[in-house]
Amino acid sequence: MSKKHFTLDEAIEHCYEVSKKKDICKECADEHLQLAKWLKELKTLRQKKTRKNDEVTGAKLYKGFQVHHLDLNPDNYSKLDEENFACLNRQTHDFIHWAFRYYDKDPDGFIERFEKILKKMHEINK
Repeated sequence: MSKKHFTLDEAIEHCYEVSKKKDICKECADEHLQLAKWLKELKTLRQKKTRKNDEVTGAKLYKGFQVHHLDLNPDNYSKLDEENFACLNRQTHDFIHWAFRYYDKDPDGFIERFEKILKKMHEINK
């Protein structure tokens, strides 16, 4: 590497280029490919951190907010599609995990009961 400082995009591109070279061993190619994927994940997380609002509540994101991985299967944590992440404040993050346990068992019923309670609270507190 002749360049001392890469931008993140340049580092990702460099790793992909090295991983495709024919004159390096398979282990080196695989390591560069893995590094490129990790750098893309870093880029995605940094982009998420530049968002300003909690994706559920719309409230301003506070220091220490969570970049929540929507796919709860640990085998899929390496799938770094931006759609698989949501920026949430800590309370929203905890609530989402709590609510999902019940939603997962009965999606329609949970939403219907939850909405009914929220509407009733809204009506009472107008």
